[in-house]
Amino acid sequence: MKYLHVIPPSKRMMDTYIRMIRKYFNKEEHKFYFIRSCAIGDRELFKYGNMDEMQGANRYQKAMHLYKALDNADIVIWHGFIYPARIALFLCLNKRFLRKSIWIMWGLDLHNWKRPKTSFRNILVNFINYNCRNHMKEVIALVEQDRDSFYQQFSSKIPCHIIQLPMSEESFALLDSYSHWKPRKNGKVFIQIAHNAYSFNRHIDVLNQLKKFKDENIRLFLPLSYGGDPGYNSASYIKDLKKELMNIFLGKAYCINKLMPLLDYTDFLWNMDIAIFNAQRQNGLGNILKLLYVGNKVFLPSDGPLYHYFKEKGIDVYDTLEIQNMDFETFISRPNKTAAQKWILETHHPDNNYRKWKEFFDHLGGCTLNQDIINNTYSTFINSEDNIPKSAIYKRNYLNLSPYLKVKRPNNIKNLTIIGVSEVGKNVVHYVQDINKKKLTWYINGFIDEDIKTLNDSLGDIDIIGTMNTWRHTDKEYAVCTYQDPYKRYHCINNLPEYVTICSLSHPYASISRYASIGQGVIIAPFTYICENSTIGDYSFIMSCKVLNNVVIGNYCNIGYGCVIGEGTVIEDFSTIDNGVYIPPYSVFKKGSHIKRTQQKTKGPEKENV
Repeated sequence: MKYLHVIPPSKRMMDTYIRMIRKYFNKEEHKFYFIRSCAIGDRELFKYGNMDEMQGANRYQKAMHLYKALDNADIVIWHGFIYPARIALFLCLNKRFLRKSIWIMWGLDLHNWKRPKTSFRNILVNFINYNCRNHMKEVIALVEQDRDSFYQQFSSKIPCHIIQLPMSEESFALLDSYSHWKPRKNGKVFIQIAHNAYSFNRHIDVLNQLKKFKDENIRLFLPLSYGGDPGYNSASYIKDLKKELMNIFLGKAYCINKLMPLLDYTDFLWNMDIAIFNAQRQNGLGNILKLLYVGNKVFLPSDGPLYHYFKEKGIDVYDTLEIQNMDFETFISRPNKTAAQKWILETHHPDNNYRKWKEFFDHLGGCTLNQDIINNTYSTFINSEDNIPKSAIYKRNYLNLSPYLKVKRPNNIKNLTIIGVSEVGKNVVHYVQDINKKKLTWYINGFIDEDIKTLNDSLGDIDIIGTMNTWRHTDKEYAVCTYQDPYKRYHCINNLPEYVTICSLSHPYASISRYASIGQGVIIAPFTYICENSTIGDYSFIMSCKVLNNVVIGNYCNIGYGCVIGEGTVIEDFSTIDNGVYIPPYSVFKKGSHIKRTQQKTKGPEKENV
């Protein structure tokens, strides 16, 4: 048997399924084919081999390429069925391809395929799409309720199978590591509303239900990176939605306008406490499974299919229609995740999920397994003693979502982590905000500190995201170290991994001569004046003071607010000058000096302050 899988050219959507097929089944029997053009970022899918895409210089050549691909296959499997009208017309004119086609229904292609009957073209396109769907050999539904919906629209003579799609092994590993958690220490409750911008999610209805909790310590997160109903002004819908957010939840809501990488999004889902999916059809199933697996609370409408689907399996889900009757403590109470975890492992882990697909392929005419790599049923369960972490981890107080809040991320924007909760560190937040007003330069990840505690509300939602030991490094990190003790700063910086770059930050209202030399990791406050031929050493703090000509300030020094450093002065490493100190010209301070206002020098340079 030769199976042709017609798939969208999306690594995010198809990578897990392709990997499962390649791991367990003979590669020569399963070919994957793109009808749409494949973007550069998604061309990594070609590494799995036996992949092809529609080719040709014009539509006729492309149609012939598709014709040959379909003709050479024994079975054609359509992963989702949302294609241009010309593709549906091509299939209607070649019904023999439909008679060997399997349609895997994803949800949108089953429930929202019809165009509004506002023109003859739309009516014609609906007729063509209906005929394609109604002449499939067989179909696959992800949940039982979608099978019912299929038979309400199309022929009951078409066999419909229930087979789940796999979740990636990496997602399971990440979810397992997160499955024992504690609420975040700042007491905030993170609430996700839907997972796309389609109007069938009824976002505004959810906002109206949550309105009574607007004064509670909550944050709302609305993924809006894709979605637009046919014949509906989706831009107008999103505009109305954002206006409603401003009216009710000003400063407490985030619209996520750009897709995240898969593992980052899995991490995002874990950090939610509550998720509300208000669609009256199967929608967001992949999101819901991950949320349930880690023990987050999921609300679904009782007048929709997924609510009853999970309830029948003994899985704790909650009715969106009941939110209006709940007090806040009931609303945020945690569910029991045991039943959800067990069922999700049994049905969606690739080591188990492939068996369902084998049964289906055998039913169609047979398949060959890769016998040498088939494992036993994946049975790691979160309640086993070996799988319980030594200590539960806290959900993060702060999520750096800045890269995803704009539809298009500006070039050369870097993520910045602030190491050390201190007055300087808190000031750095405001410095970065002022820098970004001039030119968007930094996204703040949050604070790293050994003493995990909640920062005050003056910093908005920026909070401590972990300790040095729990800091989740990437291959390239940018940070500032704001410990005020020079020796603590030195110890911290010298123990950082090589891939962490300590940056310098200069407030836009600081004035620095082009002939001055500024070292690495220097923080310069607003209204600082650094004059010609002066040198500032590495990792020093220069706080709203005047540094006159030819001054040399060493490494790891602190120069306080309102100081005046006279011409020609030398301040060696690890020295601290307190606020408001005047240093006469040509003074010399040895390594580790600490000059207080009562100690400041009042006579000429022939004396040395130590």
